[in-house]
Amino acid sequence: MTLARKLGALTLAGLAGVITGCEPRSNSQEQKLSGGEYQSGGEYITCPGRDGNSTVKLLIVKSYKQELERAGIPLGVAQVYDERLQCSGVGGIAFPGTIISLYGKGILPEVANKYSQRFSGDDILFLSTNGITPEVADEYKQRSDIEILLFIEAGISAKEAESYNLSRPYEIIQLKNAGITPEIANKYASINNDFKVDISVDEMITLTKNGFDPEEVRKKARELLVERAIFK
Repeated sequence: MTLARKLGALTLAGLAGVITGCEPRSNSQEQKLSGGEYQSGGEYITCPGRDGNSTVKLLIVKSYKQELERAGIPLGVAQVYDERLQCSGVGGIAFPGTIISLYGKGILPEVANKYSQRFSGDDILFLSTNGITPEVADEYKQRSDIEILLFIEAGISAKEAESYNLSRPYEIIQLKNAGITPEIANKYASINNDFKVDISVDEMITLTKNGFDPEEVRKKARELLVERAIFK
């Protein structure tokens, strides 16, 4: 899966995954109860609610199993996938699209379930198909799947990325490519924070290449701050 596809396309599984917990619908065979469940005698998947505290039950209907069968996935295998990967649904009805996508790419439960809970099914699909294992993804802490790929392609380890006190991957990659060390970049970031100025990454690079020391810039920023206070 390319980065362009990740950014520009919504998969069917991804679309279904964002609608979990919706108000269930009822029909002649599935009678809605007061708790939002169904009186059908069928099976349910219990999923986390949107507030993170409650739970939502998604009904497994006949078509759910038929979709799995068409994809060649035994129900027993589908049920081994982590709960968050099973919890795709529309209108209170479970939908196996995420599992079908993962299984179709050879990402079995024993691998998919190892990825951090912060990653969705689409994230796991993206990471795995780009050769990023659960262990490597975990090293990048709270970084998103796309950010992790950007760092890896730029040859920046998780430890090095973390050493820059900047949040945007593109800025870190730009500084790294320009030979600006975390020590220098972080001094400029500190100046921005302390004096409420906005020295951009481009300016950090220009100042460094022209022989300016961050401490000189800090001194100048302090002088300007004093001038502003005097002539305010």
